[in-house]
Amino acid sequence: MEQDVAIEPVMAKPAQRIRWTANGRRLIKLLSIFLIIVVGLVLRLNPLSDWAEHPELALYEGEPILTTFDGYYYLGLARDLLEGRYTAVNENRIVPDYPMRPQPVPLMSAVAAGVAGVTGWSLNWVAALLPAVLGILLALPVFAIGRFYGGAFMGLSAALLVLVSPYYVNRSSVGWFDTDCLLVTLLMTMIYCFLQFAVKETRSRYGYLAAGLTTYLLMMWWWDQTPQVVTVLASAALALATLFFYRPKASGEWWWFVAIVGVCMAVVLYWQGIGFPAGIFRSVAGNFLYISKSTGSLFPNTGASVGEQIQYPLFVVMKMTTGHPIILLLAVAGLLWLLVQKPKESLFLAIPVGLSVLALAFASRFLIYVAPVVALGIAYLATQVWRMGSHSIALTFAAPALVFAALIPGYQQILKIERFPQENPSLIDGMVAAEKLTPENAVVWAWWDHGYPMAYWSRRGTINDGQVHSGERSAYTALPLVSSSPRLSANFMQFFVARGISGVHEFYQAVGGKPEDSYELMLRILFDGPEKGRALLQSAMASFENPSKSVNEWLTFFYPEDGRPVYLYLDWRLTKIAYWWFWLGSWDIERQEGIHPFYRVALGVTSNDGVLKNRRGLVVDLEKGNVQLNNAVIPFLSFTNLEDDEQGTQFFQPGEGGEGAVADYLPSKNLLVIAEPVIAHSVFNRLFTGQLGNNPYFEIVKDQMPAYRLLKVRGDQLAHEDLSS
Repeated sequence: MEQDVAIEPVMAKPAQRIRWTANGRRLIKLLSIFLIIVVGLVLRLNPLSDWAEHPELALYEGEPILTTFDGYYYLGLARDLLEGRYTAVNENRIVPDYPMRPQPVPLMSAVAAGVAGVTGWSLNWVAALLPAVLGILLALPVFAIGRFYGGAFMGLSAALLVLVSPYYVNRSSVGWFDTDCLLVTLLMTMIYCFLQFAVKETRSRYGYLAAGLTTYLLMMWWWDQTPQVVTVLASAALALATLFFYRPKASGEWWWFVAIVGVCMAVVLYWQGIGFPAGIFRSVAGNFLYISKSTGSLFPNTGASVGEQIQYPLFVVMKMTTGHPIILLLAVAGLLWLLVQKPKESLFLAIPVGLSVLALAFASRFLIYVAPVVALGIAYLATQVWRMGSHSIALTFAAPALVFAALIPGYQQILKIERFPQENPSLIDGMVAAEKLTPENAVVWAWWDHGYPMAYWSRRGTINDGQVHSGERSAYTALPLVSSSPRLSANFMQFFVARGISGVHEFYQAVGGKPEDSYELMLRILFDGPEKGRALLQSAMASFENPSKSVNEWLTFFYPEDGRPVYLYLDWRLTKIAYWWFWLGSWDIERQEGIHPFYRVALGVTSNDGVLKNRRGLVVDLEKGNVQLNNAVIPFLSFTNLEDDEQGTQFFQPGEGGEGAVADYLPSKNLLVIAEPVIAHSVFNRLFTGQLGNNPYFEIVKDQMPAYRLLKVRGDQLAHEDLSS
């Protein structure tokens, strides 16, 4: 019988793999990181091409305008530092309360001043370019964290993804001179250091502990306005490291931990004061009330009116942060996979994840923390696919394809981002005019979002800004605009600039009783003027609970002679946000509500055969007494050609329910205002449209409407007989 012969299959020899040396692999990683950083920098500098093409939207006399209002706070401090005017008291903010300048100088201001001082570059250009340079640094800690969780491929993938995150690109691009551009980088660096402290078992872990606490101090210096929040974040990361990982083998090792943490705590207490720990809860609770839009007082929470505090729907958040909902879902899948594979180590990501959840629940500004979370989630998912590639060549290519596919929606979203400053050059021109046309000690009354830019460009005093815009202060800021009485508006501005919010509270305390009664009495005294105000005070003081002044002293209190000159800055932006400032200025303390009015200003309106039109679809039919606007027909109550005295005002029958709008037309400016009566009769609208013109209480200093109008405010002055008994 023939014996079967086993035949060994002939197999092709696998191709020799290229074996890189350690230095070669290191060089490839460095080149990859360099290319990733270049991509991130190009994306952040890209708006400069639009600025060069449309300088009328971004540059003022060749100098860039920041794309965020708050940036001028830090830029102003940097200029003070360069000019040797960084004194203890800032006399051009929150007049007359005059806050202290922060000590030490905020790190962002110090860096900008340092770069400008060393290079000789314009401070405005330094501030515009610095965010783009600092923003790309986020790639480094994200790469390090990604490499820890999944190797070099994950680290590089995460670094690339994080620099193409749309919302983070927006808030770390050219012009966005605010803390966002380095804040996430410092947080992720701190997390990485504490993660390394947790997992290492040699004494090198204490180097990471020291590095993490040093980063915490830098982050506190960078995010100078909320050191308590930074402390909570650092404490959370350190707590994770100590509770779940830190088990020193040698008994003496505890002293390393105690010594390093003790030195850090001593620095914090010396810097922030001995009462700093006690104020942490109060500060965090206050910030939570603000972002959650809870009222918490007699006045409304202004967080509801701030763009970056808006709570967006989940679908919108997905678009803003990743470009497409599927990308976010894939990132969540990757994070869950990471949690299963590395349950303890992945706990450190709970910190940026928690901050990201705040964006969904309360305020969009926290969306900057979504960038590293999504990047690490997608990168880990791609890494797992990459590792499966050892069994399938298709999966080897699928992993990088997944990463690049995740970049496309984000890049497309970046192209849709607004690339020009919110303060356009025409508005800046009004602020510069205030410097030229007002005394050095003047105060310019402007809405709070202009507070920092106004103080920077005009070098004049302001009464409200992005750091102190409480509901109460903002209600008082809007009150002169909302009022229908020029006298009340001028008198209130004159009073508030001299006495401030502390003066208002002093009067409330003297009157006692319900706050709404004190508020109304204060307004009546200022509305009536000194002569009638005296009689009103005499009758009202009998019921004062704490009458700390005489009638004459109260009159001098309300009609001060020693206040700084006051000017009013009206601008185009006020027409766009009237919905909010009118709500604040009309706030009823007792009923806890304000008025959201309808207010629209149409430009390019021309008249042809009695029909008014513009290119945006507005059509006014004076025969029917209505206007077609945005596919809606709005009935008129009245129509006034403000430049035709003979024509006068045309009145119309109100619509159903008595509804209707007041229309004011300025043919010389091709401008039509359509507004509800409550705001149409306000001092703001009558000054904006020129109906008041020069009058005893307001004098036009410079008129560039509809861009801006600068007016001198003239409140009532006390006469000698007003003080006679």
